[in-house]
Amino acid sequence: MLLCWKKKKEKQKPVIKEQHDFANNYRLFKYIGMIQDGSLFSRIRVFLATFLLFYAWFHHLIPLVNSTEEYSFDELMDLIHLEMVYFLWCIVWPSYIIRAPLFTSLASKIQNGLYTYSDPLTLEEKTILSTANDAVVRMTKISVYVYVCGGIGIFLKGMNKERMRKLQLPNIGWFPFAINSLSRYAIGCLCQAIMGINAISIAIGTFMSFAIFLIHYEAQFKLLRTHLKRSFPKNVPLRIAQTDKYKKVSLRRLKDCYRHHLAILGFHQEIMKYYGILLLVFRVAIVMWMCTLAYVTVMVDVNAHNLLKMLSFASTELLYVFLFSFRGQDVTDWNYQWREELYSIQWWEQPKEVKTNIGIMVLGTTQPLLLYGVWKIALYSHEKLSDIGNESFSFFNMLRAIN
Repeated sequence: MLLCWKKKKEKQKPVIKEQHDFANNYRLFKYIGMIQDGSLFSRIRVFLATFLLFYAWFHHLIPLVNSTEEYSFDELMDLIHLEMVYFLWCIVWPSYIIRAPLFTSLASKIQNGLYTYSDPLTLEEKTILSTANDAVVRMTKISVYVYVCGGIGIFLKGMNKERMRKLQLPNIGWFPFAINSLSRYAIGCLCQAIMGINAISIAIGTFMSFAIFLIHYEAQFKLLRTHLKRSFPKNVPLRIAQTDKYKKVSLRRLKDCYRHHLAILGFHQEIMKYYGILLLVFRVAIVMWMCTLAYVTVMVDVNAHNLLKMLSFASTELLYVFLFSFRGQDVTDWNYQWREELYSIQWWEQPKEVKTNIGIMVLGTTQPLLLYGVWKIALYSHEKLSDIGNESFSFFNMLRAIN
């Protein structure tokens, strides 16, 4: 047993790779439509993704607005949920198309590296980057499996014998033709499946790319802290620290850390520029959706089954924001850890020029990094999940007061 455990532990060690060999999921993102390289395939894929996404929103909106039938509570909640999700992606997807070159730039920086130190990387520093790459590979596989299985499950949920006998589609939607034959029913099911696959692929690309960038973002902070520790070892004798040779090497390494930190801040700004609208839309949409569920629960008489169904809807929507909120807290913590690392340097043993540069770097970390839904009209911080709960509670109280 002990030997098996040791072998398993050895297998978990990351394979040391150079950055240009890291996984970038280029083909997957190109298939989704998030990377536009000017090829015929990417142009066709972007057009199809846009058309299917907006048609899906229109497809589910018509029955909701211009309904000639009586829908059950379950069907109505399913329809509202689908309509909200598609509407959300219809707002976000155009920003992805406009900012496609920025996405390509972010992906290329992962493989090329944010900054190249003047000293070669040590084994510990290479291990940090390779561990992040291994995490990206594992996360990619898990994300694809989860979203594909979830999409198939959502589609098959509406496929039952009773609905099939009545030629009712898995999800309520509008087509320009009546579903009155098996062939048209099959076409309708196929169209809904294609629209669902398209939406799921966009969701996969969004959350997977966001997670990939933040995994490497965290690795860059770890690399920066590790390089700073290596550059300023503790308990260096004062007579050695004050020599010209040591001062020259210390200043060079400190400038490397300073420039690397600037590169990390630039990477942070690019991430916010690309995902800013997404973060803003998700924050507002999820707060509104949670308040709507709370309002319906209090103001409408619902049984236990419907209440559980609404809670499942709420938990599904919260999954969208878990990643943003938890990673938002991490982004702030990484900045604080870097600040603490700077304070840990033994200043009194360093030459005057080194002390001055360290002081400037400390001042540069006074403003904490936050994960924002960046839009100058409204800045929504994703630092804590509790903030969203507080906003939902306040908004729900406002709805109750209006009623």
